[in-house]
Amino acid sequence: MKTSKTTLVLIIVTVALLLASCGSAPSENNRNGSIPADNNSVTPPAGDSDQQPEEGDPLPPLAAIQAREALAETLGIQLASIEIINQEQIEWSDSCLGLGGPAESCLAVITPGWRVELSAEESVYLARTDELGEVIRFEDLETISPGLPLPTDQTGSTSDDSVPQAALIARESLANRLGVSVQLVEIISVDKSQWSDSCLGLGGPAESCLAVITPGWRVELSLEGELYIARTDEPGDQIRFEDLAVNLPVVPPVSQPPADGSLPEAVLNARQLLANRLNLPLEKVEVVSYAHTDWPDGCLGLPSPGMMCTMAIVPGWRVELSADGQSFIARTNETGSLVKFE
Repeated sequence: MKTSKTTLVLIIVTVALLLASCGSAPSENNRNGSIPADNNSVTPPAGDSDQQPEEGDPLPPLAAIQAREALAETLGIQLASIEIINQEQIEWSDSCLGLGGPAESCLAVITPGWRVELSAEESVYLARTDELGEVIRFEDLETISPGLPLPTDQTGSTSDDSVPQAALIARESLANRLGVSVQLVEIISVDKSQWSDSCLGLGGPAESCLAVITPGWRVELSLEGELYIARTDEPGDQIRFEDLAVNLPVVPPVSQPPADGSLPEAVLNARQLLANRLNLPLEKVEVVSYAHTDWPDGCLGLPSPGMMCTMAIVPGWRVELSADGQSFIARTNETGSLVKFE
């Protein structure tokens, strides 16, 4: 009986030792030196940390996007090659964004907008816009915009097929003004440009020009060593020459009517109209001289107050008339259906 009790005690002690050794055995994590996880702790979601990811750059304002598109169109390059470097809000001094031409009528009103810095083909361009980008003007764009190369044919002459239509029309207009063959006028260079208004930045003091950016071309022409600069709109419907009064030779007028008495119909109409206005017999009005010319608009360069003039070159005549000892200058269109006196 004593042996049985001893055996039972030994069994109980052995079982107790085995249970103790199992409860104190190190876990796999403890053997690796790691800290056991707290089942009550909350595991943060993947990617969450004290350092928040940086936010992306804010989208550029609409005006900057419009300026980028306008520059791409002006330079004739892909939009993807133009980068917006910087933009800042600014208040311009007038409705022309501080870049009005000498003959431009700008409202003296503060105009909120943007100054946008753009990069293209290793050059930097500065654009001025209004708040929404509806008006865009570039600082000194004419001086920095690249000229278009003019491909030549096998003889080295400029190929008309590769030149913008507006440049060809400017060339023809200059030839007509000078009274020479168009083959004598050479196109030197053609640059895309954006003019400050509907008058291509060359409006006269009596002209009403829309303050709207007008895409077009700056064309350099040469004749007998003389250089002429033409400004055109995009299709060449409107053409104006820089400093034409100084640089453009005047076509010598016909000093006397032809011996056979034949005169252009426009000249005859101007003479008849002056006789009617002065209430004189037709024979009392003398044609002193006349010259073919191109007028800058549908009003023949003589707009009346409140009159809207079509902005297109109008071929016509400048007629000098004499009556009662006085001299009168008439401007007409090609046929003489429109006559105005200076």
